[in-house]
Amino acid sequence: MENLGKHKDDFMEGFKDGFLRSEAGKVCRWREHTDINDGFKSINPVYTLAYECGYEYHKLGEPLLDETVESFFLKLVKHVFTKHHNDFNE
Repeated sequence: MENLGKHKDDFMEGFKDGFLRSEAGKVCRWREHTDINDGFKSINPVYTLAYECGYEYHKLGEPLLDETVESFFLKLVKHVFTKHHNDFNE
């Protein structure tokens, strides 16, 4: 996560794209960083993770708010840094 600003932008875009795709009644294009149409592995795991999360979040019936998406991003960052800290300080 060397470029936090870019990761945040990718996360916000992916989450919203997934949410809107679910809202449109289409199948989730990205599953586990793989395009379901052609098997292509994504080079941007932040986007595809957020996309899948946004897709599933829509199914909960919750509204799409920037504050909510940003909160999810911050939780992801906290999780990554906590795991990194624990892995290297055991």
